[in-house]
Amino acid sequence: MNEKKSNTPEEVLARFLACWKERQWDKMVEFTQLSWVDACDDPVEMLKGTFSYKPLKITVVGAEKISDVAYKAVLDIAYAPARGVITNMKVEARVICEAVPMQPDPNGVWGVNPESLWNRIDGEKTG
Repeated sequence: MNEKKSNTPEEVLARFLACWKERQWDKMVEFTQLSWVDACDDPVEMLKGTFSYKPLKITVVGAEKISDVAYKAVLDIAYAPARGVITNMKVEARVICEAVPMQPDPNGVWGVNPESLWNRIDGEKTG
């Protein structure tokens, strides 16, 4: 049974972020959107390359359920791009519920769309 099925989008996002902080790429894939995983040749390597910087602190500063299949959360992320330098960025994470790839369904499984975290709210690219 897929562990995500019984979870809320908030729980799935929290688990995805915890895996990122711990650099547990294999486990992180379990909490990603089905469509994203299906579209990747190697989702573990894609996550590893894209989320290679380790977050020091992640704070949810706002969240809302957009519909019965979509949730968004604004995250404030502190990370160290270089030794002794701490940078903050804000991103909007999207969590989507799908039954199968490309088919949103409120009875499906929730998963974070990793690409939603690539764009800073201020418009700068993160990945």
